[in-house]
Amino acid sequence: MGSRSYEPGAVLRVPLDADSHGYARMLEKESRLAFYDLRSETEVPVEEVVRRPVLFVLAVFPSAWRTGRWPKVGAVSLKEFYLGVPDQFMQDIGTKKCEIVDPDFHVRPAAPQECVGLERVAVWNAEDAERRLLDHFEGRPNTHAERARVELG
Repeated sequence: MGSRSYEPGAVLRVPLDADSHGYARMLEKESRLAFYDLRSETEVPVEEVVRRPVLFVLAVFPSAWRTGRWPKVGAVSLKEFYLGVPDQFMQDIGTKKCEIVDPDFHVRPAAPQECVGLERVAVWNAEDAERRLLDHFEGRPNTHAERARVELG
């Protein structure tokens, strides 16, 4: 059932380790995927997957699904179990000034405090996204996510 193209609503199986996997779903904005709070050793029906809480939404390089690394296991219309694409932020390394970027790439100035809880604008490779998901399930901090947090100081 694997798909090589970007199909909003498609549910992908994300390998975590030798025995388990998680799931991600393609959103309406190209390369944006929602990662679900679900780790399994067996296939889970996609209708059950999309009922789980979303842990985070990341932009991921297309090689994750185009190579078959994350195979498509089904699809659920985005109209059913709709998931919006959240805002992200950018921060200047030197000045610490922030901007919030909406899903259509409109940018507005923001205080760093407004960016707490948002993802930094970035595109993740498959391995780093897998590690972040696995780290969540293993209860440990993820190095990439920690480094990407907004700096308040």
